[in-house]
Amino acid sequence: MSVTKQIKPIQTVFTSLFLSFISSPMQAEIFGLKTRGFMPPEGTASPAVLYKFNEDGSLFTEIGTLSVGGNLIDADGLALSSTGKLIGFQIDPTSSRIIEIDPQTAAVIGSKPELPGRFIRGAVFDSFDRLWVIDTGHNELLRIDSVSGTQIDYAVGLNLNGSSFDLHSMSDIAINSSGTFYLSNRVDSSDSSDLYTLNPTTGSLALLKNDGTNIGLAGLAFSENGSDTDQYLYAYEQQGADDIFRYDLENGIARTKLYAGIISSFNSGAGDLASYVSLNTVNSGDLDNDGDIDDADFGIAFAAFTGPDNGPSNNPAADLDGDNDVDDADFGLVFAAFTGPGGVVNVPEPTTLALLGLGGLALLRRR
Repeated sequence: MSVTKQIKPIQTVFTSLFLSFISSPMQAEIFGLKTRGFMPPEGTASPAVLYKFNEDGSLFTEIGTLSVGGNLIDADGLALSSTGKLIGFQIDPTSSRIIEIDPQTAAVIGSKPELPGRFIRGAVFDSFDRLWVIDTGHNELLRIDSVSGTQIDYAVGLNLNGSSFDLHSMSDIAINSSGTFYLSNRVDSSDSSDLYTLNPTTGSLALLKNDGTNIGLAGLAFSENGSDTDQYLYAYEQQGADDIFRYDLENGIARTKLYAGIISSFNSGAGDLASYVSLNTVNSGDLDNDGDIDDADFGIAFAAFTGPDNGPSNNPAADLDGDNDVDDADFGLVFAAFTGPGGVVNVPEPTTLALLGLGGLALLRRR
């Protein structure tokens, strides 16, 4: 399936400026967390140490240890926004909560209300700065408002081949520049980890690779690596030797070790990786992810309709313009990219998008 480049919105321009500030375009920084291992094997505990490295594996830097009120904390679910805001989730025995982290010092500079019964082990900002997370307590993908720290009215259960899916505490999610979701999950029975793609609308997983043995992937991230952002998936491995891996998704998902045995002062429990990736290409309107944009996609958009300024939809994937609702503008984007069954997804020119965004529903009715 071929796609065309989408001209970047103002938000993405600011993203590029931010990434240029923290690193050269070819060597964007990736942040990570390492926590201490704890019994049982899937347990984690403080300290949680923040670090960063360049995407070629150079300049690994241990930044500092997270604490709240002078007390060391357990943390996971690291995510980086387009503005450079770095958040994580403090993990407590019965809940988790957003914390904001200074990326230069590792100081916790703010926290949000607790999410009772939620254990957020993976988090990522998409290109519209919407925060997606996975909850290992309920085996769900959901969205959290990063400002208030509360759950947005959206959650979908994860499933594989039609059966419910059990998330391990050693798991994470990442989104590439095409908007495709990836998920890693440890498999205790084979002492390995699986890599999947994830449909955020249905919660369906598709297996890409089982990597083992003695491999426990606890963190995933893509990064802005210039020529081909989607080629390399970075991973933090906590089971074998606390290594940083890079998977080449265009060459058999081959694994390269970038760093061995990071932060050797303690053995790892959980951990995470985070970087920001702007939207370079888009399958605009392909809401059922079947490679074309047809009546089925219109049906999904209609089912998710909220109207302008009425808050988030029950299906945020249908919010194609990222304005926190599903309205005529989103229908216009689906219409503009319409291919029919079996067609090739193509993104139209921005002027066309703007016109159709203003009058999308009217055009649909005349069609």
